Amino acid sequence: MRRRSRAPKGFKFAMGYTLKQAIHFNGLSVEEAAPLLKVKKSALYNFINGKETPRSDVLYRAFKAWPDMQFIYQGLALKAEIKPAKHKSEAQGSLFEDIKEKDLDISILDQSPRSVELSVKIRVSRAGAA
Repeated sequence: MRRRSRAPKGFKFAMGYTLKQAIHFNGLSVEEAAPLLKVKKSALYNFINGKETPRSDVLYRAFKAWPDMQFIYQGLALKAEIKPAKHKSEAQGSLFEDIKEKDLDISILDQSPRSVELSVKIRVSRAGAA
C-alpha cells in the first residue's frame, strides 16, 4: 500500500513548481531529469504537477544536481548551502564526510507561516561493526 503524502496542497504545488523551474533552467526534459533524481518519469510528473511530494532522498539529489535551486514556501527558503565549520574537529569532519544519502532521512513534522519543524535522522555505524 502506498503511503499518502501529508503535505499541504500548496506545499506540493510549490515544490513541483521549483522542480519544474530547475529542470527548465538547466535545459533538461523530464525524461532527462528523472534518471538524475533516480525516479521514474511518471513520479517526476506527479511531483511537478503537485500530486505527490518528493521523498527526502529525491530532494537531496535535486539540490545536489542543481545547487542553485531554491525552494520557497510561505516566505521560507530552502536551498542547498553547505558552509564549512570554522573550527571543525577531526571527528566531526570524518562523520559528515562519511554520510551518504541512504543514511540521511529528513521529514517535515510541522509547519507554520513562520517556521518548519524537521526531523533529521543520520544513521551511523561503528567501525568494524557488522
